[in-house]
Amino acid sequence: MSTDMYAATAIGMMNHDTACRVRISPVSNYVEVQCLKGITLDNATRKHYLSLDDTPEWIRRRVYALSVLDPDAEQIVEDVGVRSTPDTFWVFKKSIGQMPE
Repeated sequence: MSTDMYAATAIGMMNHDTACRVRISPVSNYVEVQCLKGITLDNATRKHYLSLDDTPEWIRRRVYALSVLDPDAEQIVEDVGVRSTPDTFWVFKKSIGQMPE
């Protein structure tokens, strides 16, 4: 697990139930999404998509919002996430009913 994964997950999980790392291939636009519920990897789920348009809407909307920012693992957008590298985003989500989708 990379350092950016630890930092972003820890910060995001303080106020959210789910943190997802979204990596987008700069060549093919292939998307890998790894979601964590809680702070452990025991419940991690990983899915692959042909493009960002194929991901769940809540993930897609947050990645689009973060994509206008320069990569900076320290710049966390509240209730959205962080862009840790040019191709890696962390998006956060609270339980249903706590945050509008």
